[in-house]
Amino acid sequence: MYRLFVPVVLAATIAVTGCDGSEEEVVLDVLTVRDVPADPPTGRDPITGQPIGTTSKFTFYSLRENRVILSHTEANRADSASNKWDIAFRSSTILVNGNGVGVGQGGAQVLESSFEDVVEAPSSGYSASSIGLESSSSVAWGTYNPATMTVFPLADRTIVLRTGNGGAYAKVNIVSYYKGAPEVPNPFQDLERYYTFEFVLQGDGRRFK
Repeated sequence: MYRLFVPVVLAATIAVTGCDGSEEEVVLDVLTVRDVPADPPTGRDPITGQPIGTTSKFTFYSLRENRVILSHTEANRADSASNKWDIAFRSSTILVNGNGVGVGQGGAQVLESSFEDVVEAPSSGYSASSIGLESSSSVAWGTYNPATMTVFPLADRTIVLRTGNGGAYAKVNIVSYYKGAPEVPNPFQDLERYYTFEFVLQGDGRRFK
């Protein structure tokens, strides 16, 4: 089982709104997860340049447990039909556990705000089941630059989601699509389909603010 998360010494002090409308300040850890494999290729076709050796399967991740629930390499896919996972990765496509994907009660939306500026989870609008690249998805986390043949996270985009069990909210910032999170990826050297992301989870059902 993968243990990919790396807690960092960062924290977000936010106000959370209780059911009675009262607010209190809490400190939530900002966690960084490195190099989650998203069905990476084993090579490229020497003629077409297309990736080869992929499985066409997602890697499923639990933000609540901060671990991979089901890797793209595992043959038994039973956990994909559960509410154990919150977010899944395959190539440039990201899924959330809800809205017709899986059996979860989750959902997501992409806000046009930086990770630091998102201080409250919206009360509605959690309908996205698939998040992709700009031009291929109405809710995009990143973009493909054909000139450099690289994928980059879009600036000032934050994924806000409700977890697969419907009981928690999180905000997610995609940092890199390449193994090791190089600042300037080289498509001929750096391995693609490895997500590094950071997230904050409000685990008690309240919307962080």
